[in-house]
Amino acid sequence: MIFFPVTYEDELFYSVMARYHWMSGNENPRTSMLEMFGSSNICATKLFPTHLKPLCERLPLPNIYTPSEFIENNTFLPYYANFIPIERYKKIKDIMLYGNGTSIYMLLGITASEIKKELALKYCPICIVEDEKEYGEAYWHRSHQADSISICFKHRCQLQLSNVETNQRHKHAMVTLSSYLTNDHYFQESADELLNSDFNQFIAEQSYFLLKSKVSSVGLERLRQYYIMKLKEKDLITKSERIRWIELISKFNQFYSESFLNSLNCKVIVGDEHTWFHKVLRSPRVTCHPLRHILILGFLGETMDSMFDYLSKNNITEKNNSKRLNRPSPTLGDSQLKVRIDWKQRDSEIADNIRLIAKHIFKDKNTIRVTKNEIGRRLRIQSLLVRAIDKLPESKKALDEVVESVEQFQKRRIKKAVKELTKDRAAVQPWEVVRIAGLRKTYADKLENDILNEIDINKQCFQGNI
Repeated sequence: MIFFPVTYEDELFYSVMARYHWMSGNENPRTSMLEMFGSSNICATKLFPTHLKPLCERLPLPNIYTPSEFIENNTFLPYYANFIPIERYKKIKDIMLYGNGTSIYMLLGITASEIKKELALKYCPICIVEDEKEYGEAYWHRSHQADSISICFKHRCQLQLSNVETNQRHKHAMVTLSSYLTNDHYFQESADELLNSDFNQFIAEQSYFLLKSKVSSVGLERLRQYYIMKLKEKDLITKSERIRWIELISKFNQFYSESFLNSLNCKVIVGDEHTWFHKVLRSPRVTCHPLRHILILGFLGETMDSMFDYLSKNNITEKNNSKRLNRPSPTLGDSQLKVRIDWKQRDSEIADNIRLIAKHIFKDKNTIRVTKNEIGRRLRIQSLLVRAIDKLPESKKALDEVVESVEQFQKRRIKKAVKELTKDRAAVQPWEVVRIAGLRKTYADKLENDILNEIDINKQCFQGNI
């Protein structure tokens, strides 16, 4: 090669390759690949380019770039680096230096992730104007391509979706942003349309921080310990070091709103003990998408910067290990040692959880009766509520408060059925309520007055809203 483009701030490596292809005047992208990498079979990968070592060896002198600099400044490996084991990070880096990139997505856990994948490259209309003014051309920004990023962290405006696909269907195609924009693809929406969501802004800012971060992997266990420490500050960890899962998940969903979490495929369901939330906060054995770590930090009132700054100054894992080392461990002569359970504290915790889970059962779109068995099943304490209920007076009291009789459950079903039927009309017949509520004839006859009263109440509300 007799030249190579100077990389720009926050530029995606794919963008650098595309600009080389455009500047070279080559008609066939394979020719450009041959010139850059020494092989025409290299793919124009969007996020994780490979064969960077051979590329740097072919760069014209004086060569100002190294493979590590390209990886840190122009690829997506830094985005994931802090959330994978250091050995895996080194393996992926080696692949990007010398090898074939087919295994990178698997090593990062991206293939198994439920996070919505971006189908095409994105761009910011305001960045285009600024880049053309400063550099004379537009280019693909790395920070705009992170999963679930909808706004530019710098300008807080809507990112536009191009038709330059991120998959490898067109393995050798290289399209510069400037050439894309000249083909009648300019601003699809007003560049002045700002997004007011603080959550979207937070995600965009934290994603940019990860991409710019030089922090090496701190380890999944240390991350977990940091989250646990912050949960303690929010009183979401019991004295016996247990996570108050129901309260935590309820507050998490309430903090972001379920609709927002659904849009990111990050909703956490109360009662489900196999969610991504549990994988992060229990002893971590699998990696989790950076977006989900960002969501946890936002809920905790922290940032990537504050977390890494703390972890660089405090080794919380060693502190916890030292506490364990200071505890007396049983020996053959200590067979009389027994585990003592603080039943009063445990009773209080279970009682709180019973009331919380009952609220969620009431809100379940599938109308389910609140029973002792259903509560025990969701909390996974069925046997405890049977064999040790005498030691749990507060829990017993909580059960008495929330458990429904069959008749109470049928009345709740009646209310729900009438409410659904009177959404669009006032005239509702009792037989319709019986059918929607799924009442047996014996209960339908017994609760006839309740049905009529409920119809009358909702009829008046309907007419009052007209």
